[in-house]
Amino acid sequence: MHLIQFISLPANNDNQVIPFLTLLVTIGTLIIAALALTTWRKQLKGSHDFELARRINVSLYELRYQIKGARSPYVEGEINDAYANRWTRVVEPAKILQSSLFEAQILWDKDTYLALDAKVSDLLARLRWAIDAYLLSKNEQYASIGADIYTKNERNVLYSGIQQPKDEFAQEVDDLVDEFEELLSTKLKV
Repeated sequence: MHLIQFISLPANNDNQVIPFLTLLVTIGTLIIAALALTTWRKQLKGSHDFELARRINVSLYELRYQIKGARSPYVEGEINDAYANRWTRVVEPAKILQSSLFEAQILWDKDTYLALDAKVSDLLARLRWAIDAYLLSKNEQYASIGADIYTKNERNVLYSGIQQPKDEFAQEVDDLVDEFEELLSTKLKV
């Protein structure tokens, strides 16, 4: 039996034409609705992926900026307050970044984003340790301990290179930003 013979109806039976046309319209409507729903789902997922990637990038750039500010060798006012304020400004974008990375671990590639989160946490822990070691070395009560733990390594983490444009710690931060940018580039394409 050919398709044309199957679809064609006898011309003398008008009672069968209306239900048949109704069936065709209904099937066509269902097909169009299914295609529209599929497209809408893809668009919604793409929008969410784009927004998450954008949030990660923005918080990462803000974190890099605040780390740079926290590493400035110039301090105004009382030293403990100055470093407490600097650290507070570092923590805010770090919180946003890390909560966004948790979401990325769920939605995208868990291992990749878990590793990146670990790198961010490591950089922040090293900076925090350098600040604490420096403050201990300046505190008369802990000066003997502080002098032992505030080594050249901590100074290199705490202070950005004044003489050189990029020191090792700043380069690690920039490398991490580059790694994120490369990973998120496909999600940020419009």
